Amino acid sequence: MPSALPVTMSSPFQWLLAGFASLRRDPRTAIGAFLLIAVVVLVPSALQLIATIVLPGSHDATMVAMGLGLLYAMLVVPPVFGAGFRLVHALQVGAPARAGDVLAAWRDGDHARRMILTSLLLTVVQLVLLLVLYVLMPGRDFLVEVFQRALATPPGTPMDVTGLPPVPPPGFLLWLLAVAFVLFVLGNAWSFASARAALDRRPPVAACIDGLAATFRCFLPLCGFAIVGSVFMCLLGAVLGMVFAVVIAVASLVGPDAVQLATLPLNLLVAVPMYAVVFGFYYHGSRQVFGAAPEPPEDAIAV
Repeated sequence: MPSALPVTMSSPFQWLLAGFASLRRDPRTAIGAFLLIAVVVLVPSALQLIATIVLPGSHDATMVAMGLGLLYAMLVVPPVFGAGFRLVHALQVGAPARAGDVLAAWRDGDHARRMILTSLLLTVVQLVLLLVLYVLMPGRDFLVEVFQRALATPPGTPMDVTGLPPVPPPGFLLWLLAVAFVLFVLGNAWSFASARAALDRRPPVAACIDGLAATFRCFLPLCGFAIVGSVFMCLLGAVLGMVFAVVIAVASLVGPDAVQLATLPLNLLVAVPMYAVVFGFYYHGSRQVFGAAPEPPEDAIAV
């Protein structure tokens, strides 16, 4: 395997451009594959929507749908994500690839177990760190009270702030910075670890360690890219927000269920290009940090 290449401040931007170049090699396959991945990811949202429509106002049905969605996200989604990285690799090297190959990930037991365990391990690490941060949260009782009042406030009415301090507790902004740091590191580590497990067949523990190591090695370039990307996403979000507002306003004339149904295709429309960008970005990032992956089998990309 070729040795890793140096990472500079411009590297994330190069990964983004290289990702677009890989996807342009076979746009039909790429769009079809990431559409399937987006559909797979949005299944829990569809379950919650169905539960809301069939059993309106049922708290138990909503909780069951959320529990099934969480189980689905832990056991079903990670293998498909791993296949997404292999699809980008197949497009990059010109290997045979079909959009439906991303669903073949479930047929490969070794690949599926590796991706699921890698995802579960990072999820446990994230939950432990967030629990520690919750325990260390300054003014925790105050913030819990604010959250409870916000939930109890009807939509469109101001929250009752009687008896609440006018400013956050001392140290709260520093605590928020720590939370942002943890989420930023683990979010990038999850993507690098998934690419490592899928492309190089690294065991779960080793893949997670590699993901964290890659994130810290690329920390400053990733921060710079995130700042620039945040500005772009704010502009894009403003445009998409107007589109969503128009669609929701039209759907609201039909009824509340129509509003929820209208948001699913909109989410799908946003998710497909987002996944295409993310998978291409971290594929090329992983290749630069760790070296090139072995070529996938000729008959399938998910096995």
